[in-house]
Amino acid sequence: MTRRQLIGGSDAAAAVNLSRWKSPYRLWQEMVGEREPDDTADNEYAHFGTVLEDVVAREFQRRSGMKVVRDRRELLGLDCMIGHIDRRIVGRREGLECKTASLRMAKEWGEEGTDEIPSEYLVQCMHYLALTSYDAWHVAVLIAGNCFRTYKVQRDEEAIKVLIEREREFMSFVRGRRPPPPTTIEDVNWLWPSERAKTAIRATPEVEETVEKLRELKRLSKANENAMIECELAIKSYMQDNASLIDTIASREIVTWTAQEAHRIDIERLRKERPEIAAEFEIVTPSRVLRLKAKRNA
Repeated sequence: MTRRQLIGGSDAAAAVNLSRWKSPYRLWQEMVGEREPDDTADNEYAHFGTVLEDVVAREFQRRSGMKVVRDRRELLGLDCMIGHIDRRIVGRREGLECKTASLRMAKEWGEEGTDEIPSEYLVQCMHYLALTSYDAWHVAVLIAGNCFRTYKVQRDEEAIKVLIEREREFMSFVRGRRPPPPTTIEDVNWLWPSERAKTAIRATPEVEETVEKLRELKRLSKANENAMIECELAIKSYMQDNASLIDTIASREIVTWTAQEAHRIDIERLRKERPEIAAEFEIVTPSRVLRLKAKRNA
């Protein structure tokens, strides 16, 4: 078994669909080799997170009075988990995770001393607690470069049990090379980037109801953006590579999802090479567009 076939702490939330940044399907693509992970070499947040790890660890040690040491061991657990922790606390069955956060993310961190931290990091701590016999995991975060806070996640056997079960469920998709269900619009657009020529699929009553709900949400306002995304995800997941959706009774087309091409100018190349001939550098980008068809009166 390779390390690519194991779930690390930083990917645990994605595996159990609790990450805002990566879906289970996206993680599955990376683990089966269908898609490369994002390149973070030029990511400033990732860079300074690494640079400031020692600073955060030393400040935690100064404020808490607890001694921390780097732990370079590779932790393995069960048949699906791997972990590389930041620090362990000397003389205690406890670990430490060091984080940095932007001012924009400050609202995600709750009252200091609690376990009110972003869900991705809470899952990461439970993942590490599952791999160790430790009683708790501390999280120290430096927010916006000048706000330092500490949190503590206590061992929760029931939460750990559920996490292990869900990580094993995800790994069954990886080892069976079966994709998990899509959970984001990006997922469905990646899974079905184009339609089969002129094919249509008949809606179920539930899907037709979702179409009407989406139509109403679009009519109201963008305040319902999350609800609209949920409807669009359900409709696209049902349609898959079919070009249109027809209603349950009259076989009338109520939705189309078809590929189209967007034309744009490669500005950078245009400026460098041929500023006088813009059309020479036109880029054609395919995409599929979901359109609700005009509703006719009966």
